[in-house]
Amino acid sequence: MENIFREIQRLIAEKKFAALQTLSMQKPVKFNWVKEVFEDIHVKDRLDEPALIWTNGNKTQSFSFVQMQHACNQFLNFLRKRGIGQHDVLFLQLPLLPANWISYLTAIKGGFRLIPSATILGVHDIEYRFKKLVPAVVITDAENAEKIDEAEKLSG
Repeated sequence: MENIFREIQRLIAEKKFAALQTLSMQKPVKFNWVKEVFEDIHVKDRLDEPALIWTNGNKTQSFSFVQMQHACNQFLNFLRKRGIGQHDVLFLQLPLLPANWISYLTAIKGGFRLIPSATILGVHDIEYRFKKLVPAVVITDAENAEKIDEAEKLSG
């Protein structure tokens, strides 16, 4: 997969967009975007370059590719030590914070099933999702925790 992604990068850099249509690739038996693209290409090539620049208008934070990789690995190890494994369900309801992006990388790398949810969802919206697919982990912030607790009680 690395070769095809590097070829795509080259063609885009050279503005040979029509050539992208001629590319073909075999569907891999197993593919993990975080391992094979993010880590094996972007982290290796851009180790200390910014991967994420986040701002809320007052504060700006920058995270390099290697910092994102380390944060992802730390969170993945944290979850695995608590028995969360491949195919387990993670329900994510966070505002657009750096933790949100780290959670996405972690879910993909860990092979988790991710239910991303907008923070505007109400208790009954969350309850409906919990009844359809019970999460092993809920990731949220203090502002949304009460809704999560209430939805969990209602979904019984």
